[in-house]
Amino acid sequence: MLRVGIEHEFRVERYGRQVDFREVIHTLDIPGGRLDPGDPNAYRLPAGISVTCDGEEAEVASPPIDVEPGFSAQASAWMRAARETLDELVGDSFQLTGVSTHISVSCPEEHVVRAAGMFCRTFAPAQMLMMDDRDSPGLLVRPRFGRVELGGEFVTGPDLEAAVAMATGGVLICSQVASRQRRKRSLAPPIRVEIVPSVQRYGWYIDREAFGIDLYEAGREAALRRELVGSITVQKLLDSAWAKAKQALGNRASAHDLNAADRRISGDDPLPSERSPGPHAAGGPVGQPVTKHNWLVETLERPGFSVEPIAVSWDFTVVKITGLRDAYISVPARDAGQFVDELMEGALDSEIERLIEAEPNGSTLACYEQACLRGVYDEVASLDVLAPPERGHGGPLTTT
Repeated sequence: MLRVGIEHEFRVERYGRQVDFREVIHTLDIPGGRLDPGDPNAYRLPAGISVTCDGEEAEVASPPIDVEPGFSAQASAWMRAARETLDELVGDSFQLTGVSTHISVSCPEEHVVRAAGMFCRTFAPAQMLMMDDRDSPGLLVRPRFGRVELGGEFVTGPDLEAAVAMATGGVLICSQVASRQRRKRSLAPPIRVEIVPSVQRYGWYIDREAFGIDLYEAGREAALRRELVGSITVQKLLDSAWAKAKQALGNRASAHDLNAADRRISGDDPLPSERSPGPHAAGGPVGQPVTKHNWLVETLERPGFSVEPIAVSWDFTVVKITGLRDAYISVPARDAGQFVDELMEGALDSEIERLIEAEPNGSTLACYEQACLRGVYDEVASLDVLAPPERGHGGPLTTT
């Protein structure tokens, strides 16, 4: 199941001075639950939006979006809704300034490091030009557990749609090459690039000058050095990278999903780095985000038992059943929507009643890998053990 998720980070100011959002977030009236096992500051709202902190900054995130026709417009709609939600939560006392965008694309865990490394050497310059403006520093590429995360400039509207489409197609084809479903010639042309480890988390940083030129100042006719021999212009690299990304997306994308990137690649619309500094119009009307199910963020009362969410993440949902006895159910993300819908409709009542009438068998939910599979347990060891593993700086860091 291919999914994409978006995060926006905001500088929070009061009376012209930055405030630490970690000191603000828990004073707000947030209608949701603190259900992320890896982030004690995070709130999951009923619509699926998450609100949390990244250091001093405020962060909002979309729920995972299935990559199917309309996905890039959905990404834009979700992030508009997330910004409006954050505005309402902080009220007029604080001012928000967007500072960064992070795009996560799902990737099988066994291939995620290699796929992220390939992305650095092939699709990274095109992705940077889709996201970053004249003053941006560069791109972060992080192989997270089960997904590749790309961090760049704060983008909204059609700019976000273009960046999401390029990122999703690029990561997908790198994943397919890493898993040997496609040959390396399916990738965008490899470019000679200076890649350095990122500072805060496992991954890489690619500076705007990592290609031997200032990528954001050089222009479309500037030459980039190929990894082995020869050179290619920025425009030809953009054309090739986007053609490969579109091919990978195939029937997962609609014409609208591709339109914003098409226009920027062709030059019909400028790249962010080709515009004058300052705010820009967000483009045409943005649709409404589609909620495929109601996220369970509060206790649900059913005849004979109650259901309390205790952990909700990118990969799974875990609920506690309280009735004749306690029990816990883990549901992988691909099944979570149907599970919650059936739970709210009462379609699971008889099955759960049989579960809590049965004798305990001593099973314990004790790790992230278990939570990613459908299962029934008598106990949960602790919520922190359900957090996805983070790669440490001592581990291998290679882009080959």
